[in-house]
Amino acid sequence: SSDVHLANFTITIGRATPRQYHHPPYAGVWMPPQTARFSARGLNVTLSYLNVSNAMRIEGHGFEIVGNVLAQDGPCNVGAPHPGDQFNRPFQPSVTLYLHAAREGRIAHNEIRWRCSAFDLDVSERVVFEENTITLVDAGNIPHGNSLSQYDYVHHPWSRGWLVARNTFTRPPCRG
Repeated sequence: SSDVHLANFTITIGRATPRQYHHPPYAGVWMPPQTARFSARGLNVTLSYLNVSNAMRIEGHGFEIVGNVLAQDGPCNVGAPHPGDQFNRPFQPSVTLYLHAAREGRIAHNEIRWRCSAFDLDVSERVVFEENTITLVDAGNIPHGNSLSQYDYVHHPWSRGWLVARNTFTRPPCRG
């Protein structure tokens, strides 16, 4: 539904959402496609299950994600056959903040603590991403990276118009 405004609460997610609820199975807070005017301020969304995923998934238009803490506290890619192997899991379900075909939004003053991936800002348009603190909490090899994607411009012409400024990225030293 449109015109949703979330403010000042904490949610800890201990397992994936059952499919019967028609909600992305790995998302904490979700703005579905075709929705408008969404805001999230002062939220603390923590994922604590195995193979953690999206604390927020944004797919609508007209949004503000401001002053939140998004954290992947559970382990990432548990069950890989050998240490360092890539678990057979796609990139998008493993990102803390996932945007897909989102339009006209602002993501600012958030703290993102990640283990699998901090963000995938995918084929979205007119988004401001500023003054966020993005911290990798694990040392060593990580299964995924981060992306701000502008691919397939012919099929996704809205994949443009980003402003990325004054963000802080930190990580511990690599052990390997």
